[in-house]
Amino acid sequence: MTSHILIVEDDGFIANIFERILVRLGGYVVTVTDDVERVVALVRARQVQLVIMDVALSRSTYQAQAIDGVALTRLLKGAGGPDSPPVLLVTAYAMPGDAERLLADSGADGYLAKPLPRPDVLVERVQALLGETSSG
Repeated sequence: MTSHILIVEDDGFIANIFERILVRLGGYVVTVTDDVERVVALVRARQVQLVIMDVALSRSTYQAQAIDGVALTRLLKGAGGPDSPPVLLVTAYAMPGDAERLLADSGADGYLAKPLPRPDVLVERVQALLGETSSG
């Protein structure tokens, strides 16, 4: 079965790059959105196996309040219960200590700094979080 990856990103250019990498190099089914209601619905319905979450989400709101990727990740971890999908944070915050702080604050399962050093790094990180082995 092909895994369904949800990309939560408000920058269309970055979202397009991530989607192309995951489809072409990983063979994944991908949905892209920054609509928080849709994100929560997809996770609650268990329709995605992994979420790639932008930390900033500068234009996103939930219940009439601004929400960033850290708060949304916490919400998803609660909404999905014990079977919530893994969340991979992607962010330009790449100073020493940022990864540890963001992972602790959000409850996310992984962290990846933007820009990506190589496209295959995204696929490798997704495979690791899904418990898949590399195909080559």
